[in-house]
Amino acid sequence: MERGMQQVESGRARVKRVLISPLEAGGMGRKRGVSAADHEKTLEKIADRLSYMTEDGLKGLAMYLIRMAGEKNAWPQLNIVLRAAWSMEAPPPRDNDFLLSLMRSRAGEAALTGGYALQLYAAARKLGPPPSKYEVLRLREKAQGDRDRKRLIEDRIKRGIVTEAERGWLEGYLRMSDEAEALIREGIEKRDAERDAA
Repeated sequence: MERGMQQVESGRARVKRVLISPLEAGGMGRKRGVSAADHEKTLEKIADRLSYMTEDGLKGLAMYLIRMAGEKNAWPQLNIVLRAAWSMEAPPPRDNDFLLSLMRSRAGEAALTGGYALQLYAAARKLGPPPSKYEVLRLREKAQGDRDRKRLIEDRIKRGIVTEAERGWLEGYLRMSDEAEALIREGIEKRDAERDAA
């Protein structure tokens, strides 16, 4: 490394430095009944799964976990740590297993043909459960409203009276639509390839 250049810290190293090491140094230990080997594996999973988080997000999570641990001062289960982290700072789409699975599934394909792929994608980014029939109805209604808004903004662009906020909304809408459709197409291609191989 050349003098004056700083080494870029990996996401895993940041999780260990900002979250795991301070909590361990502060006395947070493994839960009763969990072996030392299993505890270490869990900490490694935390470092892997939260490597996308910012330093501020990790500091906030550390404070939350300290309050949550209370007098027992033991690490909570992995799913509790991940759920707390995701509620503070959602993972990027390509690191979000739930989002990828849902969008590549038949539910994603149905959303694409039903015209609400973007709305399903946006809902899944919040890590919600697969949508119920009622929620799909609401997603379809939102999709229609978004398409109407898109047409209105495109018209305003043609007339030269669009605002920066409208332009920003349209750019985000188009970007997320492309991301959603790409994931759905990946799932369709995979199912087609599996069917052809059978």
